[in-house]
Amino acid sequence: MRPHSGSAGAVRADCPRCGKPVLCQLVGRRAALSVIADAEQMSAAVSYGFREPNRLAWCLRELSTGPDLRWTTSCPSPCPYPHVLDHRCPPGTPPEHQPEHQPEHQPEHQPEGTL
Repeated sequence: MRPHSGSAGAVRADCPRCGKPVLCQLVGRRAALSVIADAEQMSAAVSYGFREPNRLAWCLRELSTGPDLRWTTSCPSPCPYPHVLDHRCPPGTPPEHQPEHQPEHQPEHQPEGTL
């Protein structure tokens, strides 16, 4: 599953790990963030309660070209558009299949003089 390139909008897909419907998009213009968000929509107020330091909420706008994810900082207040959350595989998905539970690779010590 690869996010749609550029800011042309989100692509609807299924998570390859858990099979849940998700939206994939590169959000931003200069330093774009690769976003995989749950397709389940909720109000801005409800999404606020689910945000965490490593789980963002996104404003979802339906354009003539399809769904488009936007930073919530660009939302009007109160935001009339639905919001979605960064995707997390549900409980019960084997840990080895959940990206947030994969151990980071620790490079082994290299002898001096090698790259």
